[in-house]
Amino acid sequence: MLLQRQRITDGSATARALDYSLKRWGALTQFLDDGQLPIDNNWIENQIRPIAICRNNWLFAGSLRAGQRAAAVMSLIQSAKLNGHDPYAYLKDVLARLVVWKLDRLGRSVKNLVNQIGELEKQGVAFKSVTDSIDTSTPSGKFFFHVMASLAEMERELTVERTQAGLAVARAAGRVGGRKRVLTDSKLSSARTLLAGGAAPRDVAFNLGVSLPTLYRHLPAASRQVTPPVSLMAQ
Repeated sequence: MLLQRQRITDGSATARALDYSLKRWGALTQFLDDGQLPIDNNWIENQIRPIAICRNNWLFAGSLRAGQRAAAVMSLIQSAKLNGHDPYAYLKDVLARLVVWKLDRLGRSVKNLVNQIGELEKQGVAFKSVTDSIDTSTPSGKFFFHVMASLAEMERELTVERTQAGLAVARAAGRVGGRKRVLTDSKLSSARTLLAGGAAPRDVAFNLGVSLPTLYRHLPAASRQVTPPVSLMAQ
């Protein structure tokens, strides 16, 4: 190959091809020293080929969430292929079940849960709850689903009842939930005085450490006038 290269004019297509091979001769002949290495990389290229062909179609996914979903679907398809499974059969089996973490994540009442499961069954989709060990694709799973749906609704109603009772006790004790007021009564009084004296609302809000919308919300235009002090009225 070296002798052949010496006979070819520099810059020709054949010269560039020979130079490419000579510079990478060690990598190109590596398979001669290790019998486990393939003589070519056709297998890798075949795996990359679908992505290379479709990359122009994947430049625009419509939105970030759509791109993430497309990447997830492609990951599932390639994982099925690498493990020797038919991607269509694999995805059909996976997507034929609706999996949720807990039963009350699907509905808020027994009637709502039963109606949703009925609609899923009409479409040939089974329901499976991870933490409750419910699988409606079996008769026992359907029975257990109705039992657990009733228990989940009761647990949810008890939680709501306890929460409302606790809030009522807190209100009776004078405690109001939520964030503390930024504009206290003393600051409101100071704000009225400053505004009545001609100060700009933006400066008043800055001095009191609140935003301008907060000041306007507590002091509408109709309530920004204050009664002058007694000493001024006497004058």
